[in-house]
Amino acid sequence: MNLGNNDEENNRAKALYYYNEIKNGTYSENFDKYILINIFETGIKYGNIDESDIDFILNELDSETSKFDKYSLMSGLKLVSDASLRIKVLEKFSKDIEADFNLNDVEYQNLKIDLLTNWASEDYYLCFTFVRDHWNDYFKEQYLNDNYSLIYLIKNIYSKSKSDDEHSQEIASWIDMIDEKGKKINLEDEIIENDHNNDNLENEENDDDPIILWLKEHY
Repeated sequence: MNLGNNDEENNRAKALYYYNEIKNGTYSENFDKYILINIFETGIKYGNIDESDIDFILNELDSETSKFDKYSLMSGLKLVSDASLRIKVLEKFSKDIEADFNLNDVEYQNLKIDLLTNWASEDYYLCFTFVRDHWNDYFKEQYLNDNYSLIYLIKNIYSKSKSDDEHSQEIASWIDMIDEKGKKINLEDEIIENDHNNDNLENEENDDDPIILWLKEHY
């Protein structure tokens, strides 16, 4: 499969075509791993997605054994922007926690935390309530085991909340409570780091579409 030409619109159309073929079960070619990421990211970002797309990706995640294929699917989920679809994803993750399903797959669980970190940039309170509601039955153990991705997520949620008077104190008080003994979460350091990272991200996004850049470099 060749997605690599300089016509961004054509590349996008091809990726959307293959995404729909994969979703409908009518395409079985083994894709290059980076092309597969592009297909799922493009399908979610530019496709007219609905609950059926979320069901498809979540079902694939449940049955997939390849670490990279799971990464590709989760890369697509990061680009879900509709609030109701994000809630649907988190409802499935909640059921997984309650059923103790796939929780021993550490890399997959960290991908979920990375997903929350990504979403927190736009909907930090949704991500906060998910972590808070599953703190005792899931996240607390990871916190005690020094899961840096989780600690970074919590710091990022706090950083985003600072511009919102409605929830910032609630989140700060919760962090003080869960971190009272461990003292693992240094909020002030993270604020500085977050500002720096956000500046870098803005610069990267202004350079070019990363999907198109990769295609130009590899094809």
